[in-house]
Amino acid sequence: MSVQVPATVPAGDPPERFRLSFWPPTVWMRARRYVRYHYPGWFSGTPKMQMYAVAREGVLECLADGGAEVLSVDADGHAGFENLIYIARKPPT
Repeated sequence: MSVQVPATVPAGDPPERFRLSFWPPTVWMRARRYVRYHYPGWFSGTPKMQMYAVAREGVLECLADGGAEVLSVDADGHAGFENLIYIARKPPT
C-alpha cells in the first residue's frame, strides 16, 4: 500500500487576494470566483475541495494502530510544499 499525505498546508491557501482586470469577462469570472471561495454559504451546492495536513508522527501512529508495517517514508517536494509518501504493508501471518 502506498499513501501520499501532505505534511504541511500549502502557502497559496487561501488563494491570492482579489485582482482586478478591465476585460469584462475576466472581471466577472474573478469576482464570481472570489465570492464563491470566501462566502461558500451563499451558494447551495458550491463544491470546495479541502486539504488537511497530517504530521508524520500522526500518520505513522495511525498505520501502526492498523497493524501495518511501514517500509519507507520518502519526501516528495515537487508540489512546492512538504509532501511525504508512506509505503506500508500488512505483516505476514
